[in-house]
Amino acid sequence: NNLKLIYPLTNVVLIVGMWLCGRFNDISQYVFSLWIAYILSLIYGIVILKDEYKNLYLLNRNEFKQAATTLFKLGAVRQVGGIAQTMVYRVSFMFMIYFFAKQGEVFNGIYSNATSISEAILLFGTSLALVQYSSLSNTQSNQEAKELTIKMTIVNVSVTAIGLLVVCLLPQRFWVWLFGAGFEQVGYYIRVLAGGILLLSSTSNITQYFASRGNFSITACASIVSLIVTLIAGYFLIQRYNILGSALTAVMAYATGFIIEF
Repeated sequence: NNLKLIYPLTNVVLIVGMWLCGRFNDISQYVFSLWIAYILSLIYGIVILKDEYKNLYLLNRNEFKQAATTLFKLGAVRQVGGIAQTMVYRVSFMFMIYFFAKQGEVFNGIYSNATSISEAILLFGTSLALVQYSSLSNTQSNQEAKELTIKMTIVNVSVTAIGLLVVCLLPQRFWVWLFGAGFEQVGYYIRVLAGGILLLSSTSNITQYFASRGNFSITACASIVSLIVTLIAGYFLIQRYNILGSALTAVMAYATGFIIEF
């Protein structure tokens, strides 16, 4: 959890610091903050694993073959699922540029803020999922693992629902004050996304259950099918409803992933 917190906290502190000093006026400053955050996360990760390095040794041929086979079977499936899930989050932006050109950039700005705020509420669930995974990995009983997953899901969804409720109740003038003129509808699109965000938060807990059991195929399948739904629904909805179409497409994709994993 500490390792996961270093990246966002460092990024935020640097951006706020540069803004207060009047130096945050170019995308290069944001890239700089990303590099510093990544480097500090890497250094901290190396430090907390220092004792593990004492146990490192060169694998013999059979051990290497077995490790490579396991790495490919589990790693490749997980990477395919991860790529598909990333595309689920990003395809809508591509569609808006494709269908609306320059105006699509404006739409993307509004939609990006709405999704960023919505997904920020998932930070609690992300941290909780790490705790859940470590607990499930040390649990041999499938029944106990399922019961723990249900409890974690209830806690996660409850906290996420409270966060969404607070954000959804914020008035239009708040978003104008925060982002400037032209962003009055950010709150509206957050409300559209709210149901999907709740499903996405619960899916994160179910995903940890399968991961702890070494079963990455179900989550990969859910991500791939969600991507297919995004491509089909996005193509038809976004060109007709622009930002609203993107939000509805996201909700449909999140719901698909939840249904498959559940």
